[in-house]
Amino acid sequence: MTRLLVSLLAVGVLAGCGAVGTTTATWPPPSKPLSHGRFAYLANHACAAFAHDEQGFKTPTNFQMFDQEFSAAQLSFARMISDLQSLTPPSSDAGACGHLLATGTAAEIDLTDVLDAAEAHHVAQAKSAARRFGRLSKPFSRRAKKLRLTVCARI
Repeated sequence: MTRLLVSLLAVGVLAGCGAVGTTTATWPPPSKPLSHGRFAYLANHACAAFAHDEQGFKTPTNFQMFDQEFSAAQLSFARMISDLQSLTPPSSDAGACGHLLATGTAAEIDLTDVLDAAEAHHVAQAKSAARRFGRLSKPFSRRAKKLRLTVCARI
């Protein structure tokens, strides 16, 4: 008990002195921009992982299977978008990458809306969200092609 009290006191003193952390530092530290080639390689790798997962999905024959397969697809797509967001594009591609990520994030939200509506058995809402998602696939591919992300452009 005494050791716990002493360690808490030490942490409190160090925090007050600024030894543990400061308010001006950001964590994680900002990463340096990648070269276009490295950025394209890593982005295409993230998209290839999603494409590989997508090939393994089965055509659903009932609602339970639809829910299971669609949940897996939504999580895989969200992982791809998260991986793309973790990359720091070169400054020349930052704007185009921002547009690609905005489109991908909107598509991710639409996939979540499809899943939520389907689980609530709201067929019309699920179809509406699926149409919104479908309308985003062409801009996503076009923006990926503009960045020369060949694998991402085929999704």
